[in-house]
Amino acid sequence: MGWATELLQRIDEGNMGGSDLFLVRSVLSGGGSGSLHYFDFYQLDKKKLRLVKSFSHQRMEQIYFAVYKSAIYDAERVCTRGEKHGNAYVYTCYLLVTKYAFDGQAIRPVASERMREQRGNRYLQDKYWFISVLNALQKNEIFAQAP
Repeated sequence: MGWATELLQRIDEGNMGGSDLFLVRSVLSGGGSGSLHYFDFYQLDKKKLRLVKSFSHQRMEQIYFAVYKSAIYDAERVCTRGEKHGNAYVYTCYLLVTKYAFDGQAIRPVASERMREQRGNRYLQDKYWFISVLNALQKNEIFAQAP
């Protein structure tokens, strides 16, 4: 098992609550196809980095996380089993995308929306791998801005 830090990115002052915020992306890999991606936000406090908030996703879900237009977005896949039809159950799945804002001290949730809600069989949840929250934001699929 090993850690690899991919990127240290400074989020510009004024964009995220008027205070410096640093995004550190790192990967914990156990070999094979499994890995865990961390998105940690730090703030400079008395010449030391202080962890403000951490997000994590598995390899196929890492793009559920995005920083876009002065906000942080994170999603989780939700799948629930519904009524029985014949010998099978109908499932409802969607990504629950949460929008976060930084107020200078903490990262707090400010809104959430469902993305790409569908009904189907028990394998429906596999269709949600590799869905990009950033692409959906850029195409105004979620959190659409009024013109």
